Amino acid sequence: MRRLAPLLLLFAVAGCDSLGGDAGFTPEVVVESYQLAGRPFEPVRLSRTAPVDRIYNAEEQAIRDARVAVVLLRSDGTEEARFPFALSNGADGRYDAVGAGALVLPLRRYRLEADVPGFGRVTSETVVPDTFRIVSANADSLTYQGAQQFIFRVTRSAYPGRKTFYNFTTETLLDEPAVTDATPFIRSFLDQNNDGRVDDDVDFDLEDLRISGSPLLNEANYIENADGTISIRLPWIAVVFYGPNRIAANAVDDNLYDFVRSQSVQQGGSTLSPGEIPNVLDRVENGRGLFGSYARVERRVFVA
Repeated sequence: MRRLAPLLLLFAVAGCDSLGGDAGFTPEVVVESYQLAGRPFEPVRLSRTAPVDRIYNAEEQAIRDARVAVVLLRSDGTEEARFPFALSNGADGRYDAVGAGALVLPLRRYRLEADVPGFGRVTSETVVPDTFRIVSANADSLTYQGAQQFIFRVTRSAYPGRKTFYNFTTETLLDEPAVTDATPFIRSFLDQNNDGRVDDDVDFDLEDLRISGSPLLNEANYIENADGTISIRLPWIAVVFYGPNRIAANAVDDNLYDFVRSQSVQQGGSTLSPGEIPNVLDRVENGRGLFGSYARVERRVFVA
């Protein structure tokens, strides 16, 4: 999903023993892949975890010698079709689908299989949410935190066995976003000295904020309309920069649902006791990370 969140920063560094150093540390495979319903296969990225007392280097930790495939499964769990992936970018361990034309089918189950030398087979499965479409949007331009909130009216996206969960992502379309382009809450965090630049003690740059996401939205957060459509309101917290933005509403699978809600807890969005940080929820066998899927609709909106 153009990287919903800095996934590798959550999974790439693993704990060491209580004495420090990497004594007893066992590296694991980290998976990162987001498949979009109705679109060609997205890449699969593979890397290794690193001890907490070492600086994480994506190129050093990249896995370049795996055999990777995504398998379309029948309802009984048997294989219907197999799609091989090949290493495309050795720098970040990216594997791309071989050939072209195959699309990710909504409401179908897929299994990732990655045979990694020294680690064995890493697997994960996803059920792809159904596609949906925009019926209308209430505005093409908005005033940040103004009286009018951006609303998508959309058809429903189905998901087997449960109600559908959505979230918003926003991507600034500014070529080079500056601190002065940031919305007030974000700017107060980045620029506490009020000098128009990112403070030295802030551990990321503006490009890290180019894409941002909202918390998960369920039926309590949207309006059910008489014609069967739903109206979803954009939380202002998802808007990071003024100017042109690409705003997307995403219907997420179980894997992304678990990841986003546990990531929220990791980043402080909970009532946990101080110092209590639970593990990020993932559904990867013999590894860590995320093999997820989603359906998306999007609209360009100017935020003033």
